[in-house]
Amino acid sequence: MNLGDANNNLLKAAENGDHHAMREALNAGADVNEKNGYGETALMWAAVGGNTELAVWLLERGEDVKSKNDYGATALMCAAESGNVDLTALLLERGSVVNAAIDVGETALMKATQRGNTEIVSLLLKHSADVNAVNCHGDTALSMAWGNVTPALLRAAQDAHELAASLPAHDDPMNRPARRPIGAREPEQPVRSNRPRL
Repeated sequence: MNLGDANNNLLKAAENGDHHAMREALNAGADVNEKNGYGETALMWAAVGGNTELAVWLLERGEDVKSKNDYGATALMCAAESGNVDLTALLLERGSVVNAAIDVGETALMKATQRGNTEIVSLLLKHSADVNAVNCHGDTALSMAWGNVTPALLRAAQDAHELAASLPAHDDPMNRPARRPIGAREPEQPVRSNRPRL
């Protein structure tokens, strides 16, 4: 197997979640930091699948934990969205950028908040995640939490006395490919409640 084939096999296996084939491709000399046409790496796909063991294996072979795809998504964002606390902690320990944002401004904290995962939210906050980061719709992690109130986030925001006001959402049409790459979407519009702002 030549190097080009090994790299192609690695990325196909990563996208399909075929861990055995990923290992074979890397053992055949594939570049662990190879990216597909959307800039996605094997580590990002391991994070999408919540596979901590495979992520450790890739990091031990030199995968860049700070790598971003063409839309700005990172493995940390994928792990936070997948709900895997151990993998999120591992990526933070290995130097992931906690406040990295995709092209529409969504961060790992926003992804964890939208999923209502208090444990990951707490972990991200301990690593200085920015509660007041704003996406392209003017939403913060806090404004996204109202449908599934995340106590750790609310306490952190109250303590900081920095609650960002939400701007009205607006449509921002995007020309999307048939298969949506990791992070290549507008943030979901949060469910608004009638609960008063703090």
